[in-house]
Amino acid sequence: MLVRIAARIRYPAPPALPAPRWQTGSAHLVHGVLYLLMLAIPVTGVLFYQAGGREVSFFGMVLPTLIAPNPDLKQNIREFHELMGNAVYVVVGIHILGVLYHQFIQKDGTLLRMLPWKK
Repeated sequence: MLVRIAARIRYPAPPALPAPRWQTGSAHLVHGVLYLLMLAIPVTGVLFYQAGGREVSFFGMVLPTLIAPNPDLKQNIREFHELMGNAVYVVVGIHILGVLYHQFIQKDGTLLRMLPWKK
């Protein structure tokens, strides 16, 4: 996620092309959900491990314990973590369909505008 945030800072999104409000709103919603999932999935993964009584390390550093071991909570976190993982497939698929729609139906150059070196 940190790499993605750094890339967004280095290569900001180009201004939106004129489009109906539903398309602009949908694009913002999909991007927002993708960012939310990219943040939430690792957090729930850490919580899952900690609820199972395991410590989590990141590049050799042990992360602080956020929750106490709890087998019941562990199962709920696991299910939510998996749900979000599956949601990524759906949201990425919607994103790809939107790109293909713009590239091959609207032919507005959106695909090329997504490439950082084409700005």
